[in-house]
Amino acid sequence: MNGFGNRPNPELMRERMEKLRRVRQDLRGVGWTMLAAELIHTWFSVLVMGALIAQRVAPQIDGALTAEDLFRRAAELASGMLGTDWYANAVVVITIVTAALGVIPAAVFGRRRSLTLRPVLGLRGVPAKDIALIYVVMMGVNTLGALGVTATDALFRATGFTIYIDIMVDDTAFSYWLMTIYAALLAPLIEEYVFRGVLLEGLRKYGERFAVVSAAVIFGLAHGNLMQFLPAVLIGWFLGYVRMKTGSWGVCVLLHALNNVTSLALDGLLGLVSGETMYTALNILYMAATLAAAAFVWQRMKKRFGALAEPPEPVGFSAFFSAPALIYLYLVFETMITSVTRLG
Repeated sequence: MNGFGNRPNPELMRERMEKLRRVRQDLRGVGWTMLAAELIHTWFSVLVMGALIAQRVAPQIDGALTAEDLFRRAAELASGMLGTDWYANAVVVITIVTAALGVIPAAVFGRRRSLTLRPVLGLRGVPAKDIALIYVVMMGVNTLGALGVTATDALFRATGFTIYIDIMVDDTAFSYWLMTIYAALLAPLIEEYVFRGVLLEGLRKYGERFAVVSAAVIFGLAHGNLMQFLPAVLIGWFLGYVRMKTGSWGVCVLLHALNNVTSLALDGLLGLVSGETMYTALNILYMAATLAAAAFVWQRMKKRFGALAEPPEPVGFSAFFSAPALIYLYLVFETMITSVTRLG
């Protein structure tokens, strides 16, 4: 009996359980798709970088060595490459190639779900005025993400840790420009196809809110570290909202590119500022201005586009987070936790 003294309807309960079972089974493909992309990224990176390092250190190892001496000598030589231009260039190239290869599992997922390119890409035109308004709000969302990262890192620093990552790679001219091209062009195309294209369309039948939030969480986890998780989730949620309301994948690609280019430009401009006080003051001024402008424009956007639609019987998020997709989520979450480093 329920809290009102009425006996629950067994038939209704069976229908709900069967629906939940079908949803979990259907969502299984999402988990396996993202797990496949993660494995491609990890194993390709390890194998290619290992082969490249082995090729470079092999000529420097001579004489009869035991297996233990061989591995120790190879490790010493490999560690000496971490700060070299060769290593920096190799890391950037491998990052770009593995990101591109990650499209393959998403394309297979879309094919199995009978998703054609037309609904996935959604190349509808959007007025320039709307794009400008959306961009203003996106900058505010980006600022919220940056503030969230600062607050999260402050909490970790109180316990002697930090979420900021030392990637041990110094930019070369080649790696800098290649990474800039990737951030401005290739990453928006690849990530929007996977997350706001295939995944969002694959989850849409469970409701717009469910699809947008679930895809945004996976997008955040796909970045693999706590420093980028919250900003990626917020941007993923906002771009998902834009994709649902405008029906345009192309606009999401454009906004994603503008977001990355703006971030790179701001980092470059603020890097030219001399003096910590001036740097902090300009940063605070920029954040305050973007948040105020975004809050004002967001009210207009909500009136124009409305809220995310829900089906008559929306799927609870428990269906997604209890599905086999958690295999992927758990693995990535573990990677994110291990990226936290001790201060000093």
